[in-house]
Amino acid sequence: MSTGDAAMFDVVERWARAEPDRVALEFDEHRWTYAEFAERVRRAATALRDCGVEPGDRFAVLDQDHPACLELIFAASLIGTSCAVVDGGAGREEITGVLGESGCGVVAVGEDFVDLLDELIDDLPLVRDVIVLGEDYEARLLAVDPITDPHEPDADERVLLLHPAGSAGHAETPRGLARVETAAADEPNVVSAPLCDPAGAGRALGGLRAGARTVVVRQRAALPVDR
Repeated sequence: MSTGDAAMFDVVERWARAEPDRVALEFDEHRWTYAEFAERVRRAATALRDCGVEPGDRFAVLDQDHPACLELIFAASLIGTSCAVVDGGAGREEITGVLGESGCGVVAVGEDFVDLLDELIDDLPLVRDVIVLGEDYEARLLAVDPITDPHEPDADERVLLLHPAGSAGHAETPRGLARVETAAADEPNVVSAPLCDPAGAGRALGGLRAGARTVVVRQRAALPVDR
């Protein structure tokens, strides 16, 4: 995803200022308002910087449905980096290839896939920091201040790369953010496809930009087929 989407967080932040208490995101029993979501994105951006992620770098999320994936995608747009979202249910060779060839130094991993990443880490010498999406991630957000000096985006910057299972290492991007009517924001924008899939990511990001109440449906964790 590129073009104007390098500055896509601006729209979310406008919702946070205009209607801070409007519900932005739901996942299981968790719920975040637009004000809360915007602050978490800004904290995530600072946390990534503290991990040494610099403009032009790429980091990865290895998971299928964790809502922190969306925070990290927006955070990438604030610090001039690319976020590669990799399906934790892909084959081991495919995951290793994507993480290795992309040059990711930082990997955020869902709790369901921590053991898998531990098994692959010896084949990923460039990975210097692993963020576990859960208590580790939350502690890192609380330990930093929200970013106050975001990166000025270029039109050619590519913020998001998606690697669903079977993509053979070739990055995909949403063909466009799903159009979710702002007027229907009280109705849930249900995201049933994985966030590593163009359909899931496009609908989730489109909903957040439209001011909708986006509900991410938990995927059943799938171990790699060749495990």
